[in-house]
Amino acid sequence: MSSMFIRTSTTPQASQGSQSNPCAKIRPEQTGAKGWRILKATNKQTINQAWAGRVVLGIDPGLATVGFGCLKLGGPTPEMIDAGTIETPAGLPVGQRLDMIRQDLEELVDQLKPDLIGIEKLFFNQNVTTGIDVAGARGVILMVCQRAGSEIVELTPSQIKLSLTGWGKAPKPQMRASIKQHLKINPKSLPDDCADALATALAAAQLRGLETAKIGASLASQSPGPA
Repeated sequence: MSSMFIRTSTTPQASQGSQSNPCAKIRPEQTGAKGWRILKATNKQTINQAWAGRVVLGIDPGLATVGFGCLKLGGPTPEMIDAGTIETPAGLPVGQRLDMIRQDLEELVDQLKPDLIGIEKLFFNQNVTTGIDVAGARGVILMVCQRAGSEIVELTPSQIKLSLTGWGKAPKPQMRASIKQHLKINPKSLPDDCADALATALAAAQLRGLETAKIGASLASQSPGPA
């Protein structure tokens, strides 16, 4: 049994099918899998020009569901090029489910070849057993991303919220509004895990873009002026 690998894409190949069905299945061979097709981003807001042209992948870890969202930075707008979820069936041994996540994520990272990967850090204070299982999934995700050679940024939920809204305790409606503002998509059409992953990608891109810009400005200030 394989996991459900559910994704969206703005590529022509992924958007083929019935034009009258906005939720045409991307991988119809997987029973029960749903696909979401989302319009190409048209936002005019400038974001982290220091990282222009780079590919950023955001990941929302989980054992039952791993959310992912991929952006390409360049020009005046971040472009969503892929998004979706990796899902594993309940009832299977945890080790088998972790291996499913590993296989699908390796395939995804190999296809997208991200320059930067943002991964949300864990935060739980109720169900410790569930938290341990999610921690195991997050460990597998970190391993796959490390082996891929991409730069990794780990972000807490508060850091992600602060980056997108200016408030570290922003509620989900405010976060979804921010995603809509940045990417010009309807976040209500996305699963929560997928929307969270896109938010993580945006936050990671902003963090690295700001750091790169600061380093560049620092080096420029230290360079000798004209003789």
